[in-house]
Amino acid sequence: MKKIKIFLIAGEVSGDKLGSELMISLKKQATAHEIKLEFHGIGGRRMIAEGLKLTSPMEGIGLIGFFEIVPHIFKLLSTIKSTAKIIDELKPNLVITIDSWDFCSRVVARIKSRDYMKLVHYVSPTVWAYRKNRIAQVEKLYDLVLSIFPFEPEFYVGRKVQCKFVGHPLVEGISPSIIRDDDSDRKTLGVMAGSRIGEIKKLLPTFIEAIHKFLSYAENKDKFLVVFPAVNYAISKEIKSFQPLMQFESLVLDTSKLEEQDIVSMLKQFDLALVKSGTSSLELTLAKVPMVVAYKVNYFSELIARHIFQLHKNIKYVSMTNILLDEQVIEEFLQENCNASAISNGLLQLLDPNYRKKQLLKYSKVARILANKKNKKPSDIAAKNVLKLIT
Repeated sequence: MKKIKIFLIAGEVSGDKLGSELMISLKKQATAHEIKLEFHGIGGRRMIAEGLKLTSPMEGIGLIGFFEIVPHIFKLLSTIKSTAKIIDELKPNLVITIDSWDFCSRVVARIKSRDYMKLVHYVSPTVWAYRKNRIAQVEKLYDLVLSIFPFEPEFYVGRKVQCKFVGHPLVEGISPSIIRDDDSDRKTLGVMAGSRIGEIKKLLPTFIEAIHKFLSYAENKDKFLVVFPAVNYAISKEIKSFQPLMQFESLVLDTSKLEEQDIVSMLKQFDLALVKSGTSSLELTLAKVPMVVAYKVNYFSELIARHIFQLHKNIKYVSMTNILLDEQVIEEFLQENCNASAISNGLLQLLDPNYRKKQLLKYSKVARILANKKNKKPSDIAAKNVLKLIT
């Protein structure tokens, strides 16, 4: 039996989930090819459960924001250097990096010899925003890019690096056809302020103030339960530290203790949601939950982001649902507009049945856009393309 050594890097919770699903599919398909796989690298509890031999923890790798990274820069640089050294020593047949582009690309760039390995990046960096500069970097570092958005492969046409659309991993977990009882006496407001401590500290005070305002205007405010999903204990603890400010019925839920189907069921129960920009908004779109998106970053990060937006006029929205549909289906409250009054007004709008219906009708298109043409699990398509490189 042929033995294949794979080194994986995932820098955050979403990457850990993506990596674990890919590992499951790789193992299944490798058995059919009489291949024995050995996994090493950086990941979370899901990847470890699938057999990953951990070389270092993933905490801190997925930091975002130009200046939010600065306090952790020396630790990150040390992890980048040590990870590249481990890869050189292990000499894997394949390196798969998952999202977290800033960290992963720097690790790959430091690998001394790539003659004995193939390199794959799962989740294309935002080449549709950065265009040629970033594509040139991807082309220099990788053999294959696995794309989760259907419009991305066209940007790689004519390049040495392959790009394959495999489908978005969220279509594996959430059914696009969900019926919610809008006439129920009990309403649930889901609040998703981020998966990182920094995001929680920055966004949650504004979110809580907005909820207070919303509930003070909403009819039957006592019938709202406010649910705060948390990706782990640390996030749950951080949210609970704001509890004295919460003069409404609320539940802080550590979702790391839940099975995947339980998390999906939880999302389906939200009648409306306030969510930060990111994967969460796409999850809620597929769960057909009316929502508003709000986000703000460090002042200096904003200046750089505004400069990028000016250079790339094709970037009109921050939430992927709006980007995919090329229209503002979801209200976005960003930077100075990320304030309690604006957000509370946006939430009030979600109580209008006609507005909700219009938003949900638009959502229906998203699942079809994100599914691959073969209507197969994205992780299976990804695994098939990965194994082609080494068999």
